[in-house]
Amino acid sequence: MSSLPLVLCAKSPWNPPIRREHAFAREAALHRHTVDFVEQPADIRALARIGRRWLRLASGGADPATAVDNLAVWGRYVPAPGHRGKLAAMADNALLARLLRCLVAGPDATVVANAPWQWPAVAKSQAGRRVFDCADNWAAMLPRRERRIRELCRHIAAEADAVIVVNPSLAELFPGRDVTVVRNATAASRCEGAPTPCPGTRRLVYVGTLSERFDAPLMGDVLDLLPDWHLTLYGPCQYAGQADAPGEELRHLLEAHPTRATWKGAARPTELAGALDGADVLVLPNRSSLSTGQDSMKLYDYCARGRPIVATRLDRAGTATEAPHVLWTASAREFADAIRCASEEDPRLAGDRVRWAAQQTYAARWPQWAAAVFGDLAEGDRPLGDPAQHGVRP
Repeated sequence: MSSLPLVLCAKSPWNPPIRREHAFAREAALHRHTVDFVEQPADIRALARIGRRWLRLASGGADPATAVDNLAVWGRYVPAPGHRGKLAAMADNALLARLLRCLVAGPDATVVANAPWQWPAVAKSQAGRRVFDCADNWAAMLPRRERRIRELCRHIAAEADAVIVVNPSLAELFPGRDVTVVRNATAASRCEGAPTPCPGTRRLVYVGTLSERFDAPLMGDVLDLLPDWHLTLYGPCQYAGQADAPGEELRHLLEAHPTRATWKGAARPTELAGALDGADVLVLPNRSSLSTGQDSMKLYDYCARGRPIVATRLDRAGTATEAPHVLWTASAREFADAIRCASEEDPRLAGDRVRWAAQQTYAARWPQWAAAVFGDLAEGDRPLGDPAQHGVRP
């Protein structure tokens, strides 16, 4: 099959490359597609970090590309995030449209957008296919922008060549439109060498983005109930209005338990297995009200290392709730009791989790995602007898 250009307008920066869009960009490059990965843009908050260069880049739109094999990474800079309001969205789309005019060389190119406020620029591109890959319920995550986000999703439903969702419940954002469900996954390499023996140090580990979705007050109560346990947090902070700093809830958790709760920042991909293996129990304390439409990547990565898992009850429709031997809880008391139980589980259960995760990899998801993104052009990427999964209708 000939090399088809893919431009992926991502909802995150390239580093650390740990998210869904990074995985599919790498898979596309491995399948001989030329890939331009357009990063989530930095905004005025980057001025202190990069100085006057921000002013030049904010008017010019993008950094020169960083190339890795046949994958190029483009940094973007905007005055303000595109979801903040009408003027911010206009500026963001004008700059993105300018970059897409440079990157989209002809009708054989496909452009994939991850965030709905990117769509106006993507819709105007000269790409042969324009696709939306929805991994978050943006209307629920940004309630003050819900009306505008739903309006953009209606445009996407009418204009996109394909709509991909991570969870069937997200189909309601795209009324009247068939969608393709492609769930999250883990990297095959995550399973290598797993499971390892638990360290026996009474350590809880959380790996993932820290935001309002992370139930910090719950974990504070859990630590009060488990005075001989420690909690280590790995991940970037994305609290509203806090840039990359901890929000008030997380600060309170760290200050209330200064010797037993530690935030390590984001773990590099090469460090992730070691971070997970440092736990006796892995925890997923997310607020259910802010997890609608999710398919938690943490569950896949957690299972890949085989460790016991305790989680709050999530939106069960379409998320990875068939992951084996996960202890689902509601209250802090249930969570603490489940941790005690998990720390004494039969070690053979770890192997079940690793085997399940080994079947839930991005390499295994690739044929389905590629079929939706490239349409008939992806036939060469899809093994015979491996049909794409379509037909989820709101």
